[in-house]
Amino acid sequence: MSLSRALITVPKKVPGTCEWFQSHHKFRNWLASRNRGLFLLSASPGCGKSVLSRFLVEKILPAGMPVKTTLCYFFFDIPDQKNIPAALCALIHQVLTWRPELTDLVQKDIIGNGPALTLKERVLWRVFGKLVSAHVDSDVVCVLDALDECQKDGRPSLVGQLQTLLAQTVYDGYDKVRDSRECSRCRPRSCHEAPPAHDCRSSDPVTSHGNPASQCPGLCRRGGIE
Repeated sequence: MSLSRALITVPKKVPGTCEWFQSHHKFRNWLASRNRGLFLLSASPGCGKSVLSRFLVEKILPAGMPVKTTLCYFFFDIPDQKNIPAALCALIHQVLTWRPELTDLVQKDIIGNGPALTLKERVLWRVFGKLVSAHVDSDVVCVLDALDECQKDGRPSLVGQLQTLLAQTVYDGYDKVRDSRECSRCRPRSCHEAPPAHDCRSSDPVTSHGNPASQCPGLCRRGGIE
């Protein structure tokens, strides 16, 4: 399934829903920050996280970020693509679509590895890192949805590599994501048990800035998504 197809298969938000998120102070602070780090939104299954992700990709982020921003996304619930190499291939493709002038920067890696590149996670991380680092005058923003659908043994690698990448690219100042181990976090909880936190974290704990919005009763109830 193509990325665009995966996006449009996610239901659009119902009018009046998801509005609370774009006005949430943690998201507003993250959006306005000079050096953005990780922003984690977690909730129980069925609360509408994918609906919100589509809303972010199509509406909120394009409207709230500079024109030069490279916006990428990936949904881990795509059949047969629930792994890190598939996500990296999709992100790299989107970056090069936005910024084709960067192709020369990674052409040697792509040609040298041939079709096998799509399975070489370490090389893909190197390619993605080069592309992100090349954005000296703009940002790369990635929306990753359904992280709990990613192969379980790949989740620590994903978060760890993102932390490393942030440490290499984020400038000094504005909190610098606390050595890249800390992320801005909004965690509206439902009345049911939330997914175990350790399933989507690396071995280093990722703590939140202050109270993680635990008063919110859940995306479905707060946003009206049924």
